[in-house]
Formats: sequence, C-alpha cells, structure tokens
Amino acid sequence: MPKKILYAGTFLREGFEALGVTVVPLVLDGSRTLHEIIESTCPDADLVFIEFFGKRILPREIFACTYPVCAYCIDSPLNEFWFADLARLFDWVFVDQQSSVITLRSKGVDAF
Repeated sequence: MPKKILYAGTFLREGFEALGVTVVPLVLDGSRTLHEIIESTCPDADLVFIEFFGKRILPREIFACTYPVCAYCIDSPLNEFWFADLARLFDWVFVDQQSSVITLRSKGVDAF
C-alpha cells in the first residue's frame, strides 16, 4: 500500500485518505513533462494517480516518467475508444466497469 499518493482527481481522494494514505494534489500542466511536475511537487511520492473525468489537460511525455503512474477512467464504457491508446502510457489502469477491463485488455492495456 502506498503511503503517499500524488493525485489529480476528485472522486477517490476521500477513500485514499480513509485508508491512511497521504494525498498530495497534483496540478497537471500541458507545458511541462509529468516527471518535471512530480519532481517540483512531491518527489517522494510512492504513486502518481491521474483520474480521467471531464476535461483533463495532460502533461507532456507521460511515457518517459520514471515514477509509477496509475490512471482511473470514470464512465469507462463511454470512453473506451479514445482511452485505449492513452491507457498504454500508464503502469496500471483502473476502470469502473468490468466490461471495460475486457475491452482494454484485448487492446493490450493492463486494466483492472
């Protein structure tokens, strides 16, 4: 279990905190790399967690980040088409519907 999560999202914060995890806000910036943002915000984070819901500005070079990065996609059946390629950039991907796990795994994504 991670002790400190760098988190860009809304819905899971309370649950993480209830588990005793320190949650540090992650502000995404499309003009910087994800690694730069992490290094300047919380370089001792155990995990970086990005929640996809609504409009989300993504940092550059997610693929080059050396920190473990998770994604969570809300309303995943509605977003599978565009999310599949993006999801491959993350170490772990969590979705809110079992049907999306099957679909994303068939496209090479390690989804849960």
